[in-house]
Amino acid sequence: MPNIGMQVLMLRVTAYPTISIKAEMRYGGGILMTVLRKELSSCTLEVEDSGVATLTMTDAARMNAFNEENLRNILEAIILLRKIPQAQVLVLTGTEYAFSSGGDIDLLSDMDSVEKAKWTFEAACDLVNLFYNLEIPVIAAVSGIVAGAALSMMMACDLIIGAENASLFFAFGQIGFTSDSGTSYHLVRKLGYHKAAEILFFNRKIDAPQAEELGFFNRVVPLEQLLPEARKWAERIASGPMLATACDKKLLRAAMHNTYLQQQELESQYQILTWASDDFKEGVAAFKERRKPQFKGKWQKEYLG
Repeated sequence: MPNIGMQVLMLRVTAYPTISIKAEMRYGGGILMTVLRKELSSCTLEVEDSGVATLTMTDAARMNAFNEENLRNILEAIILLRKIPQAQVLVLTGTEYAFSSGGDIDLLSDMDSVEKAKWTFEAACDLVNLFYNLEIPVIAAVSGIVAGAALSMMMACDLIIGAENASLFFAFGQIGFTSDSGTSYHLVRKLGYHKAAEILFFNRKIDAPQAEELGFFNRVVPLEQLLPEARKWAERIASGPMLATACDKKLLRAAMHNTYLQQQELESQYQILTWASDDFKEGVAAFKERRKPQFKGKWQKEYLG
């Protein structure tokens, strides 16, 4: 199935210059490491040869709010990421006191036409959809405030680690606004209708322990451990059978809307795909030889479509 969100997004960013890829080679502990780093005005993308990529939103002064510039930068960074075959897992994070406060209030209040409002809201949806549909696993490392469209962006990730200072603000109604960018979709599926209604109707603020209890966070850690823990998770995933992991991600996404029989059929298709992979052969051999498998396969777009 074609990725409509990506097609729309590509049309929107073609007017901007292509991001150049710069790589540097350096030695560490006798091992050659390739490091890619691209700094934009409001975010930084780093990719290491371990397979771990990190996208950091860096606009602390605006609490990483989504204005036109910040949206464009994140969207361009993700398009760049998808062109880098070494990237196997993405860690998405923000600044100490703000993962992201969502839509920039000045941008929202200054919109002077339905057309501009529609473009802005669709751009936010495109952003969330990129993370939701990204072929590789995405780990959100969340600290500080999360509000507005950033809530949906966070929930679109595959795993979420929260710092102890993280707070989720479902405060759309406080400015006479409705939830956006897929927030209601995620809430109902995560919590059920009635709890989702309570959170939206009463503009709930949810602290880190509550977020873990409700299932928003997989784990809560002290702030200073947030990125190390996220990287540990990412490195563990990246060292595994990445084609199988990418297939599992697609299976879990499809299970949100498939029937039981449709899901079984899709599982069979992906089992055939992974059965033919070198990693499956290595996994079986390692099991028989009672050793740890050495997976070397990478996910490939041509396999998954």
